Amino acid sequence: MAEGVENAVAICCFLTPKYQDSVACKDELIYAIEQRICIIPILVVPNWKPKGWLGFSIEGHKWTAFWDTDTNMDLRIQQLAAESQLLVGDKLDCFQGAKPLDFGSQANDEVAEQDEIFALPE
Repeated sequence: MAEGVENAVAICCFLTPKYQDSVACKDELIYAIEQRICIIPILVVPNWKPKGWLGFSIEGHKWTAFWDTDTNMDLRIQQLAAESQLLVGDKLDCFQGAKPLDFGSQANDEVAEQDEIFALPE
């Protein structure tokens, strides 16, 4: 696990209640944060938000919704690629010289609706 984190440019965390309850996931995410690895949180369960250690760990990170993948998988993958390109594009050869991704106005409207930053509950 440590070697994978140390060799990573970014870590995509597919957040669920089981992820939140997993000691191994907690250890991996905290280690990644300590190593200053880019974290890309992905919400998998609708109407659920991380709390406790997980909510605190990803506070301030932009998240991507992956709960409607039955009808929008292509869009979600494109959003994840765009977020990855934005956050770590300068560190990955596959993004060198690539233009920023644009999915058209309909996709951009959907992204804007989900463009939320994690915040701790008040």
